[in-house]
Amino acid sequence: PGEVIYAVSGDNQYTGTTTVQEGLLSLNETGGRAILGPLVVGQGAGIPAVPREDQGDQIADAQPVTVGSNGLFDLNGQTDTIGVLTITDGQAATGPAGQLTVAALKMTGGTECG
Repeated sequence: PGEVIYAVSGDNQYTGTTTVQEGLLSLNETGGRAILGPLVVGQGAGIPAVPREDQGDQIADAQPVTVGSNGLFDLNGQTDTIGVLTITDGQAATGPAGQLTVAALKMTGGTECG
């Protein structure tokens, strides 16, 4: 697995669940949001699954983000607001100067770090 870059202008039209099972998904949408539905990161063991925000506000505000054991939700120093953040043995990182606002946080193992 390598890197997939999502970089277009305006909102993505797909509103279903986006699942990152392994590899890097670079979210670099300009003038809109890349993820309009729920985001699921990692499915267990294996190659790390990492959606990384290269622009801020890439996920629709009310949408849930679920991070599994081989997942890392990487805000990469950006700012975003999401719905419920559920971490099950995965990781969420804001990076330097990053700010993540969540509706609620549910954790079973895993880590949240700056």
